[in-house]
Amino acid sequence: MDISFINNCLSDLWSFHLVLIGISLSIFTLLYSFILNKRDELKSISEQIKSSGKNPSIEQKERFAINSDLLT
Repeated sequence: MDISFINNCLSDLWSFHLVLIGISLSIFTLLYSFILNKRDELKSISEQIKSSGKNPSIEQKERFAINSDLLT
C-alpha cells in the first residue's frame, strides 16, 4: 500500500460523503416544501370557510386536505 492508493481511497470516501449529503439535503428540501404547501392550503381553506360560512365544496376540500395530511 503506497500513499497514492490511500489518497485515492480517501478521495473516493469524501466524494461519497458529499453525494450522501447532497441527496439528504434534496430530500429534506422536497419534504419541507411539501409540508409548507399543505399548511398554506389549509390556511387558505380555513379563511374561505370563515369568510363565506358553510359551503359544501370548501368543506370537502378541507376534509380532503386534512385526510391527505394524516396519510403523510
